[in-house]
Amino acid sequence: MRKDKDKDKDKDMTMPFLLDAVPRGSLVRCLLRRARTALVLMPFVLPLVLPVVHAYQGNPPPVVPPFQGDYKVTRWGELVPKDWDPYASLGALNPQGSAALPFNDASPEAMELNAKLREVWDHAPTNRALDGALTRLPGYVVPLEESRQGLKEFLLVPYFGACIHTPPPPANQIVHVVLDKPMQGVRSMDAVWVVGTLKTVRRGSDMGVSGYQLRATALAPYQR
Repeated sequence: MRKDKDKDKDKDMTMPFLLDAVPRGSLVRCLLRRARTALVLMPFVLPLVLPVVHAYQGNPPPVVPPFQGDYKVTRWGELVPKDWDPYASLGALNPQGSAALPFNDASPEAMELNAKLREVWDHAPTNRALDGALTRLPGYVVPLEESRQGLKEFLLVPYFGACIHTPPPPANQIVHVVLDKPMQGVRSMDAVWVVGTLKTVRRGSDMGVSGYQLRATALAPYQR
């Protein structure tokens, strides 16, 4: 019984599964399958990637012990509103006849559906209840603003390769992190814990649209 509960918790780490709402063989189903694969694998990939994550260089970031102070550990699934129905939006992305078409990334149909799906994900709603929450959140680093002084801003994403090797996840699964001061030694796709105040602020960047902003007071290498 306990194992079943643990499995449910792992599923909650990812966004709601969208694939089941789309007819088999449709173009949008193919697109969703590719995106969902990364999301589903995230809880299992994280422990495997940690041993080969780049080590920090220069001044090490402050270590954040688990559950320090009033900061609450937040799961990525909590960033998605419970009342959000992604299926309603996906209905419009399944034009009649698309189920019979073969999937081709370069086809006009696939490109159009991909653009529409991107639009839906970029406007994915956030959980307003978390606005102003003191949060401790794990994830992977996607650098945004960096200088000789170090990294100042980055996107925090829930699975390895997001926004770099694979398309960005929905906006409610991307957090824009702003550090109090630049930090050296933090590299792209480092696995980290970030501590700070979470705000529901939507922001676009070349790497993806984030639905949250986190003013970070501390950052540390990820440890289970």
